[in-house]
Formats: sequence, structure tokens, C-alpha cells
Amino acid sequence: MSSAAEDYLSSLKDKAEEEEEQDLNDQREQASEFDDEHQDHAMEGMNEEQQEDQDDDFYGTSSTLTEEEKIRILREQMGEEYVLDDDASTKNQQKKQHFTQEEIRNLTDTKNLFQSPLFRFSFAEVLKKASLNWKKCTKIEDALRSLKEILDSISQYKVQHLDEIYSSRFIEISEKTRKMACNAPQSIAIVGSYLLRSIAKPYKNIDVAVTMPKGFITSKDFGKIYFEKRACYLCAIAEHLKKNEIFSQLEIVPFRGDYWKPIIVSNVKIGKSFFKIRILPSITNDIFAKNLKPESIVQYHRIAEDQYFHKHLEMLHNEMKDCPVLVETAVLLRVWARNRNIYQSDDSLNGFLLSMLVLYLLSQKKINKTMSSFQMIKLLMNWIVKSNEQVSKGLSFSPKPVDPVFVKSFNVALIDKEGDFNIFHRVSQNAWNELKSEAKLTLAQMKDETSVKSVELLFLTKHTFWHKFDAILKVSVPTSFKNDDEVSTNARIASILSTAFEGRVKYLRVVGNDEHKVFVGLVFTKNWLEPLTKGPSPHNKEKTEDFKSFWGKKAFMKDFSDGSLSICTEWQVSDNECSVKAIEQIANYVLKKHLDKTVECSVSTSYVYSMLNLSKVESQEANAAMREAFEKLESIIMDTDINLTPENICVISPEFYEVAITTPKPTNPLLTVLQFRSNAKWPDNFEALDKLKQLIYLKYNEVLKLKTIPTRRWIDIVCNGFTFRVVLFVSKEINLIKRSGQALNPNVHELEKTLNILPLHCKYSGIFKNTFKEYAETVRLAKAWVNTHFMSDYLEDSVVELLCMHVFTDVYSPYKAPKTAICGFFRFLSLLSSHSWFDTPLFVNTSVGDADVENIQREFSRRSEEYEKLDAKPSMYIVASYNLDYVWTKKNPPAIIVHRMVQLAKNTEIELNEYILSRVEEASSKLPSLFTSTDMDGYDLILTLKSEQEMRNNNTSSLPTGFNPFDLFYRDLKERFSRFGLFFKDVQNTTITFAINPNVWQPQPASITHTWCMKPLSSDKKNNSSGGNRSSNSFNKLQFNAEQFILEMEQLGKGIIHSIKANEQSSLVPYLEKNLSRTGTGTTTNIIMSSSLTTSLTEKQQPTSTSVHKRKFAKESRRTNGGEKSDDDDASSGTDVDVVSHQPKSENIKSTNNKKKPKLK
Repeated sequence: MSSAAEDYLSSLKDKAEEEEEQDLNDQREQASEFDDEHQDHAMEGMNEEQQEDQDDDFYGTSSTLTEEEKIRILREQMGEEYVLDDDASTKNQQKKQHFTQEEIRNLTDTKNLFQSPLFRFSFAEVLKKASLNWKKCTKIEDALRSLKEILDSISQYKVQHLDEIYSSRFIEISEKTRKMACNAPQSIAIVGSYLLRSIAKPYKNIDVAVTMPKGFITSKDFGKIYFEKRACYLCAIAEHLKKNEIFSQLEIVPFRGDYWKPIIVSNVKIGKSFFKIRILPSITNDIFAKNLKPESIVQYHRIAEDQYFHKHLEMLHNEMKDCPVLVETAVLLRVWARNRNIYQSDDSLNGFLLSMLVLYLLSQKKINKTMSSFQMIKLLMNWIVKSNEQVSKGLSFSPKPVDPVFVKSFNVALIDKEGDFNIFHRVSQNAWNELKSEAKLTLAQMKDETSVKSVELLFLTKHTFWHKFDAILKVSVPTSFKNDDEVSTNARIASILSTAFEGRVKYLRVVGNDEHKVFVGLVFTKNWLEPLTKGPSPHNKEKTEDFKSFWGKKAFMKDFSDGSLSICTEWQVSDNECSVKAIEQIANYVLKKHLDKTVECSVSTSYVYSMLNLSKVESQEANAAMREAFEKLESIIMDTDINLTPENICVISPEFYEVAITTPKPTNPLLTVLQFRSNAKWPDNFEALDKLKQLIYLKYNEVLKLKTIPTRRWIDIVCNGFTFRVVLFVSKEINLIKRSGQALNPNVHELEKTLNILPLHCKYSGIFKNTFKEYAETVRLAKAWVNTHFMSDYLEDSVVELLCMHVFTDVYSPYKAPKTAICGFFRFLSLLSSHSWFDTPLFVNTSVGDADVENIQREFSRRSEEYEKLDAKPSMYIVASYNLDYVWTKKNPPAIIVHRMVQLAKNTEIELNEYILSRVEEASSKLPSLFTSTDMDGYDLILTLKSEQEMRNNNTSSLPTGFNPFDLFYRDLKERFSRFGLFFKDVQNTTITFAINPNVWQPQPASITHTWCMKPLSSDKKNNSSGGNRSSNSFNKLQFNAEQFILEMEQLGKGIIHSIKANEQSSLVPYLEKNLSRTGTGTTTNIIMSSSLTTSLTEKQQPTSTSVHKRKFAKESRRTNGGEKSDDDDASSGTDVDVVSHQPKSENIKSTNNKKKPKLK
């Protein structure tokens, strides 16, 4: 095979001649098409006998063509899979005899291997789309032929423009080496996936091994001089290729991150596509002798891999030439690994190494050539997961035991047949751990072979670097740092951090082409929060000295409770810092000590509490006090005898489970549900039951020694400064209400949710908080984001919590459960922006631990079928596994809010990516702004509310417990003015925003029920609508009365509204000015100049967007008593209505400024 590879380019000339001859034949065939058409017309007029004679003339006599050859010709011309014979008795026999081997294999696979034909079809389609159409790749051979001619023309050439094409980051070439004359290569051979036909789209790489001329490298060059000569010869090739227009777009890059081994990469355009030709200098295998000494084995492998290109190609070709399934497996593995970003790091397994791993399993008879590609991949993944013992001992194609020197010198070893070369010598332990982790996830996704979703997860889902890792460590290396070591900076960072994070991370991956700014992805273990790093026992002096040498002054001896003594390091974070801050401290310390003193590190999750504007200490203290108060109340309730036995009492407020964005306050009542044990004596009449509940409230008011405030619907009990609003729950109450004819009453739905559903939901929320340490902070970030964009009223707390639960337990997720809040928040945004809400239900698995996932998924599938039968589907359909009959989002949010939510999530993902890619010193100031402010350009009116202190006019008395005038005002606004637009409010009760419906400006038919804030159509509009003639119909029209709308809003919010602001482009600006000039005193009114962003509220379509507008603010003119309006308040009254009907494509979020404004449709 190696000789065939070497002669491949030499044979291109002969192949070109064959192509010319083929073109001549094609021209002859085209010239004879006219005669063929006349022959076809003549055939139509023939009788059967004449046609049979004509067929005999076409096929020839039986002595020249066999029956099988005739059938083959017919199949080629007719496009049929087999030929139907006139004799029905021989029809089945014909089919069986003439099925191809591929047809038989596909039929067998569908029957025996796949549980669903649709799954088999999807799998085949993925393979078809990933495979290259080799019939269209013939033109690339012209470029390869030119490449061979250019390389053959090199003769006694010395490098002249080294500084122009060769970066200083690569190995330095001495003056003596530069003066060496370079000649034509000894041989040129195509190696790799191009010859094996295992290229996977969209990447089209062609590896060309260029063997350096004889005598250029000698046996005395072992070591640094070899790398210098290799680099010098590569520069000579580059200078020659630069002169040719085809290869002018080339660059010199490191080979797998090794700056001592540069290669040439040239992007060659063929038609509309690009091929990437990689030129790899190589040597013959008779120059250097085998060197497996521990001190030089690593350097030997870096040199020896240049002489194994042909040998490895031959190994792969010998197995793949008669087994197309192996080629298919290699293609699919490339797609699988690329989608999981396994290729991003230099020390990972690439497509070639994965193919060699498949060959190893084939040699060990773990797989065989009769299997399908799907089965091979499944067995490969299973072997990777269970291969710990084998990998620790080393893998080998040879039956001989693996030399221990390979196991000691390398993290992973796969030895070739001769036993003197480790094919996996560049693979790190982190890379192998990553492969194992991804293989385990892949096996879980392969279990469901009846759903096309599995194929999508396996081969079509692109994993995002920011979503995959629990934390992203940004490392900034100053430009003054110079790495003179053979090992690259990325490899040194990976090695240092792997030692430092041992026991804290499962694996880490270093990515980034810029050596002065790299990103380290961290996947944490369960014990990553432990402050102590435990080292060896002092009795092991060698390991103890290594530990002290690595940690320096941070190492100290510690006695443990079990009597053992170990050397340790300890890392503490302040009370107000996030737990992951310890990871940042460790990284900064070890990199400054072992890499460079000026290195700066920052973890992307260090500022969770600053994002939420919360104090960690105050929050924890308040939660502890609240739980203590509830435990006391629970004990009192359970011990109080009122002739009824309490069965359960639980708090259903999010503050109690630490998933609220506000710190719990004593004045805010905590909703609590009290349930008594079932009793047949409970009345069956709803009114009687209601009276009995009121008596129980009064009874508790009498017997409890705590401060209580009973009402008809609940009783407020103050315990340790916290107010618990206790509501009684009787199991038969809901059924009694429905029997009384009020089943359709919306208050019944709300009561059922409060008494029956929310306690169950809060129970599971508490389980999640205890099971997943970062669940609470993830929910807080999600709720803070929802509140920032004024959507808390439309996306209630419980729904946000369910979305976050789905992030942690989704069986179809391509990732494991997140272990940091920022990672969970990333995936929350991804769920919002990528899920197809309008036609796909979301089923949330709320079970953790040893739950029967298969039964839950089976029930989800059944419910999904019921969803498809619904005539009117809600905008969002979210159901939890603890109660599959209850739809959380049946009426809320509306379609327009879902559109807006999707686009805002996409915009936030872009901003988060920009934050992560920003410089370390800028990180702490950019991210919190995403959760504390929002762009107001999307609203027409902004109502700023007074604070509670301002409302009380500096009176020391506080508002009644549970009384919230802001919520009441907001509810009244929605009830009275909802048909004119949408209202939004934040949780902190500081702002209410309004977006007008542009349709309200259209004349409406007069109706008694629609006269609120309406007035008769003005005469100028009547004339315009009737062309100057007054029509009787025009008197029956009403138009929107904006002045009355604003006046009614001001009057309704008197004492609550602090100021009203409007955007410059809003159509409400002139009416707001008129109201200001008319009243003279009253509410302070400010007009802000910014862009209007309003569209039709009635259209239901996919999220739309417009270009990003900069926020422009004019001088605010605040009114005082007796003051006058400023001239700066003049603004245009035109309405800016943009309607965009396209839907933004869902694509991977990149660091680009392509944010889109969400339209209110």
C-alpha cells in the first residue's frame, strides 16, 4: 500500500490522459444521441417478435453474454433493482439471486439490528450527508498534480524570506541550518483519510507526506537539529508554493500544538468548495534507530511519527479495502467527535486515532467485519467506558506484552505490531477521560433506538464549549512571556492545572490558538467544593517532597480525626464570595509559581452573588432564621389540640427554598398549606366546609400563644418575626367546588394549584436543592434574568423552576447535569432559545436518584401523542412528571411573550459569550449588568414607582403585612387597559412598562362595551376615510383617546407613580405633553428620547427582530409645583411601526455583534 500511496501523484498524468480519452468517448456518444432517438421511435412501431429480435441483436448471442450479464445491463438502463421475468414462478428466484451484498446487509440490519425502520433511515441519511461525493472531487487532482510539479522543481534552494512566513513562536532555525541547500523531495505520497475515502464533511483535508531528500537528514541529527532542519525544509517548500496562485493562501501552523514541528496548510478553492491541503515533512525508517530509553523516549516518538505515515496508512487500507463498513464507521466517528468538540484540544484523539482504535478492537476480535457501522460504534463506546484496566496496562497490536517503559512514559499507550512505537503518544489523560465521559453519554443516548431524537443527539447536535464545561478558566499570559521549552504553553498549562486540580476535576481541556490568551474548560467532580487538598503521608518521602515542591509555602502537615497524618493545602473563600472562587485562587497560585509571575486567571462563575445584588452571608442568615421560625411553628401546630389531627404543613413560597431573587423579609408573608388527616365527618357541602374552615382559623386564634390575624380565607401567624399565611387544605374541597357548577371558574384553577399542586412542586424543589448544590443559584440567576426583562408576571416562579429542573435531569441532554450556576444558566438560555415551543411539549422529569426513567419516558411519549390531538395548543406546554395531568402554562404566557422571550434569550447568549471572551480585568464589571438593567427601547411608556418609604411620607409605621399596593395597581392597569397594549412589572416594584398595540389607532366600530378611553372619530379622519364625503357609517366609528388613557392611568396611580417617561418615537409622546401642559401640577412626567419598538400584538408568528438602536436620552424635564414645561420636551409624534416576518435561524452562538431586538408582535 505504501508504494501505491507514493506513486499516487505520479499516476495523475496517466489518469489525465484517460480522462481526455473518456471526454472523446462522451462526445461520440452525444453525436449518436440523434440516431438513438430515431431508433427508439422505430422500436415503438415494431411488433413483439421484431422487438425480441432487436433485443437479441443488442445483447448479442447467448455465447457472448450470459443471462446474468443481460440482467445487469437491464438494471443499469432501467434503474431497477432486479428484472421481472414473465414467468411468475421464477420471479422470487430472480430476486434472491440478484440482490447485491449491500442490499442484503441493509435488509438484515433493519430487521435484526434496528428496532425502528425510521431510525435506520435516519442513521443512513446522516451517513449520506456526512460522506463526500467522490465523483465531484476529480478537479482537486489538478491541484495535486501542480503541487507535485512545484515540489519536484526544487533544486539547491536556500531559504531567503524566512521572517516573512515563519513565526518566532516556532523553533528557532540557526544560521548554519538556514544556509543548507534544499532539493526535491525523495517521494511525495497522499496519506490519511483522502485515500481511505473516510473524509467527513464539511472539512475536506488532504494530507500529503513529503519525504525529505536523501542525505538531508542523517543519523547524527537526532534531537533539536532534526527539528531545525525539518522546519528549514518546510520553509523552502512554502516559499516555492507561495509563487503559485493555487497555493498562495497558505500558512505555517504547529502540528497538534507542537511548535517544534510546523506544517504547511494551504486552502485550495475548487469550484465553490475549499480543500485544505496539509503538507507533512517525513523521513524514511532507516535513518534513526529505535530509542526507548526513558529519558529520550518522548523525543524519539516526536521524531519517529514522521516515518510512520505510510505504515499506518497501509494498516488502515488493508482492513478497509474489502470492508466498506469500516469506512462508514470512520466517517461517523469523525462526525461524532467533531460535534462534541473533542478535536479542539491538541492532546485529544483525532479521526485517525479513533480509526486506529477501531482497528485495535478488530484485531482483538471485539468487533468483526460482518457488523454494521452502528453496531461497531456501540461496541466501541461500551469498550471505552469499561477499558480502565486494559488501558492502565497498555494496548498493543502485537501479541507480546507491552513494554513497561511505555506505560511509565505515556498516559495512554497503543503500541504498533513491531512493539516499538506508541500511536497514542500525544494523547493525554485528560483527553482520554473526556472520551470516556462522552462515550458514557453516547451509550445512554443509544438506548432508545425507536426515536429519531437519538440520531439527532448522536450525530446532529453540536455541543457548545460554554455549555459543556462547568466552569471556564480564562488565562491571560503576558506578551513578554517567552516559552523556550519543547512543550507548548497550552500543554504546560494543562499539566500544571491537572496536578493542582487532582480530585476536583474529572478532566480539563485547554483551547485557544493564541498562546497569550487561552481558555480552560473544567468538568468538576462531586467533591470539587472541598477546601482541603489532601496529599501523601509523610512516610512516603519521595511523594511528600514532590508535593512540597509543587505547592511551596501552601503545604502544611495536618492531623485527621482518624489518627492519620498527611501533608495538605487549604483554600478558603470569604463569606460573600462564590464557592468556585477557590478554583480561581488555586489556578492563580500554581500558574504564577510554575509558569510566569504575571499570569492572570479568572473563572467565569466568580460573581454569582454580585450578579444578584445579594449578600451571601445575609441571605444565608435570613434563610436559617426563617427555617428556625418554621420549625418552631410546625412543632406548635402539631402539638396544639383542636380535636383535629394535622397531617402535614409546608411552606410554598420560593423564599423558603432559597430560589427567590429577594432576601426573605419578616413583613412578607410566607404562604403555608396546612392539611389535616382524612376524616369521613368532613361536610360534603361546600358552604358548610367553608364555614368549618373559618371556625378552625378562629380556634387557632384562641389557643395559639403567638400573634395571629384570622381572616375568612387564611390566618396569619407571626413566629420569630416571620409571618406565615396558613391556608387549610381539605382533599375533597376542590371536587365539591367543581360539583357546585364552578368548574370553569378561573379562581378554582388557581385554588387547585395553590392547595394541591404547589405543595407537591415545592417538595420536589427542595429535593433538587439538596441533590444538586447549584440548583438554587441557577434558579436565582434565571429568575433575575426574567425579572430584568419584566417577564416575571408572564413566566411565573414555578415555571422558571421547572425549566431549571429540566436542565438538570433531561435524559436527552447532550451534557451531564451542571455543577455551577453559570453553566446551568447557560443551558437555561439555550433551552429557551432552541426549544420549539409552539408545536413541541416540554416534559420535565422531576425524579432524581434511582427513578424508573424508562417508565417516565414511556408516559411522556403517551402524553405527547395526546398533545398532538389538541385542537388549540397553548404557546407553551410544560408538564412535570409528578403530576402529568396539570399543564403549568395552559393560559400564560401568551404567544407574544414567548416570541419576545426566545429572542431575548438569544441576545443574552451573545452577551455572555462576549463576556467570557473579554479580558480578565473587564470580566467583573460586564456580567452583572445583564441582571440589573435592560434596554427600555422596547416600551412606549415607563412608569417609575415610588418606594415604600416615599408612599408612607416618611412615617415610621410600615404597611400592613402582606399588603402590596404595587401589585394591586399593576393588576388594575391590566384589567382596565389590557386591550390597548401589554404591561410589564419587575419583582422589586420599582418599574412598570407599557407597550402599545399599534392596532388601537385604527378606527373601531362603535360599541357600548368598548367606549373606555375611546372617542368619536374626528372629522379630518372621517373625510380622509370617505374621500371628503361624509358617510353615515363614519359616525359609527370610535378612535383611541390617548389623552384620557394617560389621564386615567395617572389618576389610578396617584400616590404610587413617581414619574412617567416616554420614548421619543412613541406615538404617545404628544398626548403626554398635552396632559402635562393641561394639568400644570401633579405627577412628575419625563420624556426620554429613544427608539420605539412596537409592532402588532395580534399576529402569532415566530420571533422577529430589527436592527439594534442606540439608546438616546434627552434632558429630563421634571415638573415642580407651578413649574413650566421645558423646550427640550418637544418630540415628534410619528409612530414607528416595523413589521418583520422572517424568523432568525437557530445557529451556534459566536462572539459577534449580531444581537437582535425582540419585537412585540
